[in-house]
Amino acid sequence: MDRKEEAIEYLKNAKDAHLKWVEKAKDLVFSNLDLSEKIIPVNSTECEFGKWFLKEGRGLLLLNEVSDLKKIEFLHKELHEIYETIFNIYYLKNKKSFIGKLFGVKRKISEEDLNKSKKSFNKMVLISEKLLKEIEFLEQIVIKINKF
Repeated sequence: MDRKEEAIEYLKNAKDAHLKWVEKAKDLVFSNLDLSEKIIPVNSTECEFGKWFLKEGRGLLLLNEVSDLKKIEFLHKELHEIYETIFNIYYLKNKKSFIGKLFGVKRKISEEDLNKSKKSFNKMVLISEKLLKEIEFLEQIVIKINKF
């Protein structure tokens, strides 16, 4: 598999991983499942797409046809920032102990916080849709590139 095929394959996998990530966030909000930060990374550089984007994805900037990945980067970061808001509603950081600093403590939330998390999730879905369109657009550009 050459670099072009690898990039196309990764972009397809990134879309799938992203959709699973959003589904897990939905489970947290609507099913109140206990999900750790390891299952749904809060930081945009720790999810699978973020890791790829910072390394191999940046290599796409060297191609003349792909001149700006800033929109993808912005949407991806914004998505994780909104998710962080949701995560913080459900997990209160305990600053009293070393263990508490490492792991969030799941808590019961109020109706107000539940509504806030649902509203944030709906925003997240809209941004997710934009991000997926941008990834698909990038995928089409990579497919059309003759020399990679």
